[in-house]
Amino acid sequence: YWKTVPELGESTKNIKWLVKNLIPADSMGMIFGASGTFKSFIALDLCLSVANGKAWTNRKTDFGAVGYMAAEGGAGIYKRIIAWQDGIPPPDRFQVCTVPLLLSAKDEIAALRKSIIGLPEIPKLIVIDTLSQTFAGDENSSSDIATYLRMINSEIREPFGATVLVIHHSGHSASERPRGSSAITANVDFLLGCFRSDPEALNARLEVTKQKDGDKVKGLYFDLERRVIGCDEEDEEISSLVAVYHDAVASIRENNGAGNKYEVLVMKMLTEARGGQVMESQLKDAAMPVAKMSRDNASRGIKGAIKKLKSEHRIREGISGTWMLAD
Repeated sequence: YWKTVPELGESTKNIKWLVKNLIPADSMGMIFGASGTFKSFIALDLCLSVANGKAWTNRKTDFGAVGYMAAEGGAGIYKRIIAWQDGIPPPDRFQVCTVPLLLSAKDEIAALRKSIIGLPEIPKLIVIDTLSQTFAGDENSSSDIATYLRMINSEIREPFGATVLVIHHSGHSASERPRGSSAITANVDFLLGCFRSDPEALNARLEVTKQKDGDKVKGLYFDLERRVIGCDEEDEEISSLVAVYHDAVASIRENNGAGNKYEVLVMKMLTEARGGQVMESQLKDAAMPVAKMSRDNASRGIKGAIKKLKSEHRIREGISGTWMLAD
């Protein structure tokens, strides 16, 4: 039960990670966001990165099996998986459960645990999509929420030493936190928030709002790419969006010396923009890591870059606060 301070220090050094310095192994976490912030796409990108042994957000992952509980149905997720794999057969170690289960019910969570034991390989990551589809209690009740999360911890995470990630919606009036009781934050090891500054743009920002065993990571940016996976019986394309990590800071470092860092960011985003236009608010959001998460510095930096690039006739103003490359 007890450890000396040196022993405690040694155990701290031995923290294991599912995603290096971002998502701990054998932990309980949540990814949340408003409707349309692509949280499920980003969660699936994490899952398939782990199952395929690929890095996620340029960080090493612990290669292994993944279990995805698609409580909202499996038709949509099938297309997303095929699109992400991009012609490569999905690995058998990625397993999907489409049986609707209430994990707040003892018999149903026991059934899920039994089904995991029967898998060919025990998952290192288990995703529950979503909290609302697997929970029969009151989201605003601290007792109900705490009981639900404790049951998942004791019946799913602990027996298998897996990381469990629950997908949830953000609050109705407070998008910066999960919807419901504050007991959610108290009962998870990490929280990832998904945000989207422009409802028309196919991109999102992921923020670490709680990290129990490491430093909070600055904003992580994802683009959503449309990939065609086939055609239907009427020869019309079948497609799905895929979340693709975009390292804005690395892009600027690679282009260091080719102009002010904000100018480089603006030019890169306008060059790669689908439709050729980018909202000024998106540029400011993307500049946050460069500005060391200072909203004022990001705003000043982008405004200065826009002014200079416009004076050099390299960019021009579009409609409704957008910018595009000059003709």
